[in-house]
Amino acid sequence: MKETVAETIAVLFFVTTVAVGPDWAEPPPRDHDITVEDYNSLANVIAVAVSPDGRTVAYTEQRWNPEADGRETDLWTVDTTSGETRRLTFDRATESSPTWSADGRFIYYRAGVSRGGEESPPLDGSPQVWRMTPGGGQPQAVTRVTEGIQAFHLSTDGKKLLFSTSAKH
Repeated sequence: MKETVAETIAVLFFVTTVAVGPDWAEPPPRDHDITVEDYNSLANVIAVAVSPDGRTVAYTEQRWNPEADGRETDLWTVDTTSGETRRLTFDRATESSPTWSADGRFIYYRAGVSRGGEESPPLDGSPQVWRMTPGGGQPQAVTRVTEGIQAFHLSTDGKKLLFSTSAKH
């Protein structure tokens, strides 16, 4: 338990340092009143997961997309040594709950991927569990549950995926 708490604190410190830089104690001088555009320029880290080897952090970041006129959440990674970031998803699926496989080969996440005209999972917009390699590439659907997935958990050995869903009455 102590390692988990220490890792969590280290990751939060790292993500905060990367996000705001070394001069975080000194806010930039204010040169205008806060506007809607200022709000829309903010990015929020929603969820964080450290790779088994501690070299990479997967996270979901939410930011404003002016073309869609709304906030979108995508899956990213950051190298814990170099600070280099990589965006892994580029759709309007609202990715969440990043989780590493035990061997570090995959990042599992929840997303409601929608492809025009599809009426069945996994491409009908219902939230499903997906996986992708940390280097990016084509996501693979792991579940195809009609009701969609509410939450999931990958077993410690990575051989079982537990999930919850809501039954429709």
